Amino acid sequence: MSQENFEHSPFTVVADALAKLLEDELEPERFLAIVNREERLIRRWLSELRRLKLPPDYPDGEVIGAAGVQGCQEMLDGLSQVRKALEEGDDEALEAGYDQVSEGHELIEKLLATIATIKERNQAQLLEDNFWA
Repeated sequence: MSQENFEHSPFTVVADALAKLLEDELEPERFLAIVNREERLIRRWLSELRRLKLPPDYPDGEVIGAAGVQGCQEMLDGLSQVRKALEEGDDEALEAGYDQVSEGHELIEKLLATIATIKERNQAQLLEDNFWA
């Protein structure tokens, strides 16, 4: 998972905590405290994304919103699986939960990169339109 631009996002914080947990560098209790804090933010974002209403003529809007919801949901589902695996002492399920969190994180990263590209394209178009106006 890339951390260049998302060092302090809940997604990166949770992913880093999971990696440390799997490497026995973090106690399960501390991991769960980190997850609880960051999970509240992810749930808030998911709630906001689900309520987001974009104009029907907004290009890419529906796809972007759906990708955001999917990424957040993948993270939350993976965290649920990790919690259960910790309770049961199931290392295989712990790895599977980590993989699911990673997939959600990667989807969010791709989404943010796509949004940045759209923003650049729109800014370039605005500059071009204003230049010739």
